[in-house]
Amino acid sequence: MMRHWVQALVFRKKRLFGGAILLMAGLAGTNVGQAADPAWKVKLETYLTSPSYNAMISDMALRNERALSTGCLTSTVKKRSNLQILQEPRFAGTQEAPVAGSWKDQVEINRCGRKAYHNFLFVAQPDKQPELVVLMPGTTRTNPVLQRDVLVYVGGQAKLLADQKCFGFELPRILNTEFEKENKSLKSDGTGKMTQGEWQEIWSYDVCGKKEDFRVLLRVKPDGTSEFISGYIKK
Repeated sequence: MMRHWVQALVFRKKRLFGGAILLMAGLAGTNVGQAADPAWKVKLETYLTSPSYNAMISDMALRNERALSTGCLTSTVKKRSNLQILQEPRFAGTQEAPVAGSWKDQVEINRCGRKAYHNFLFVAQPDKQPELVVLMPGTTRTNPVLQRDVLVYVGGQAKLLADQKCFGFELPRILNTEFEKENKSLKSDGTGKMTQGEWQEIWSYDVCGKKEDFRVLLRVKPDGTSEFISGYIKK
């Protein structure tokens, strides 16, 4: 039988990027911060508020929403709620899309009166539209590399649970991530690199047709590496 905290494992991983500038964005406009060259900020704002970009990210958010099978048939896009610059975008000539740089974008969904979130990573490409990577749904504060590691380990725990509950005939699938609380304040150095912080999240999976939750405790080390432990929350 699995205990409340099962078989904890600690991972240490480098941050994917050295720093980040937090920016807020809405469908009608983008509030780009004050810490960078305004030349690229204006061009990025133009790109992020273009009909083609907003149509693309809204469509992808609704596809992801339908794939989660939440039972709500009338989910709608409410707004783009958070933008995080990971690597400063660069532009060339008259091309509307950046040719270098990366950012995370978040879309808020109205799920039958409840808020839900879908997250995406964009990596700019020369001479074509940015590459889009679907990240974990919800409000996780993990970066893309740490998301991958948590997903692998917690997914393994969910698979062990499925083996017990339905003999592993159905593969668990991620439903949501939820930032739970901050145990130690998050701090960063002058470049934006996180140097301190500890927080908790709840990662939810569909296991044998039932929602099951796993608590993840994450810590940031002074050298910029991260570690986490996770365990099944037994009901």
